[in-house]
Amino acid sequence: MERGLDKQSSFLSPKRVLIITKVPQDEIKSPTFGGSRLVKELYKQIVMKGFQVYLSSVFDLNTLSARLLRIKGEKTSRLGIRLFLKIDRLRWFLSLLNSLVAEIASRIDVKLQKEIEMKMNEIKPDVILYNGSIGAFAFLRVAKRRNIPFIVLEHNVDYYFYKDKLGCYHPLISIYKVIELTACKAADLIICFNPYDRERLAKDGVSSEKIIVWKFNVRAEKGCDKEKVLNSIPSDIRRYVENNFVVGFLGSNYTPNIVAVKYILKIAEKLPKDIVFLIMGSVAEVFKGTKTPSNVIFTGYIKNVKPYLAVTDVFLNLKFTSDTGIEAKMFDYLSCGKPIISTRIGAVGFEHSPNVIIVNNLRDAVREIIRLYKEWRAKIKYRTYELVLVSIHGEDL
Repeated sequence: MERGLDKQSSFLSPKRVLIITKVPQDEIKSPTFGGSRLVKELYKQIVMKGFQVYLSSVFDLNTLSARLLRIKGEKTSRLGIRLFLKIDRLRWFLSLLNSLVAEIASRIDVKLQKEIEMKMNEIKPDVILYNGSIGAFAFLRVAKRRNIPFIVLEHNVDYYFYKDKLGCYHPLISIYKVIELTACKAADLIICFNPYDRERLAKDGVSSEKIIVWKFNVRAEKGCDKEKVLNSIPSDIRRYVENNFVVGFLGSNYTPNIVAVKYILKIAEKLPKDIVFLIMGSVAEVFKGTKTPSNVIFTGYIKNVKPYLAVTDVFLNLKFTSDTGIEAKMFDYLSCGKPIISTRIGAVGFEHSPNVIIVNNLRDAVREIIRLYKEWRAKIKYRTYELVLVSIHGEDL
């Protein structure tokens, strides 16, 4: 597979690969948040390498502990806890607590073991990839009994992630850390997506020999031509983006995205009004009723984001905190082959991809927006000049 996996080819040389997730299979097919998008991209790359890949979810298992392990995704964040508990730290504390309860339940759930055995009999995998560490032992036991190599996918190093979200080192995080590290040590291989995460796990006692960093190669797709897709955009948005320089940001209703949009609102006020900021995704929910600059447009949640990406001239990835995991929005950005202004943290895993412009602070980001805007204006003027020449030449004839 990728460069890191070449060293571990003994684990993935068989053809039947089973990926187990804690979100519904439909969520992987049409992701609404970063974790599921990551699994989708991983699935695609493994299939492209010629492996026979199966996708299974704890949503397919009917036990109490399986229900506790489930992650409902973006729809839950829109309809559930955020409406009642607007304190973000409390949200993450409850997420941490739920994960620990789910872990304990999965270890003692005999029925869960039987259902996992039935799933293994049905698929007969040669290797198992489990997304995350919570609940991993329930599946790891079955894999060990069957001598099936077991791989843990570490989207984030979760104990570090929770510490960052809670702003302190809560005692429950210490328990979570033990669970996560024990799962990683017991696994045959750990796949990280961020070199910082590999360093963290190795520092905390996981053998560096069995940790690899997966590198994604994202190629630009066809169909990102602005003029060709304008008619597929709703008219109330099209009138803002049609003849303007469009700066795009894609994000779900999630704290780092909310912070990034707040930065964008400050930037937009001070820039020319023909620089339009197109904010795509459910992050818009947080800003309902908020007075925003006239050159900021919110789409809200959209099922098909491709036309909106196509009408964008440059993308923003303003992530300044939490250097664990990778930014899934980069998959969408890179698929268009357009400039991406990103912080160093936001670009982790994609630093060497084409069109990525690394900035160190918000001031640098504004400077790059203005530079690209001036280049866009110059092209518009040159195109207008060519049209005038053609018109004059036609009259001469």
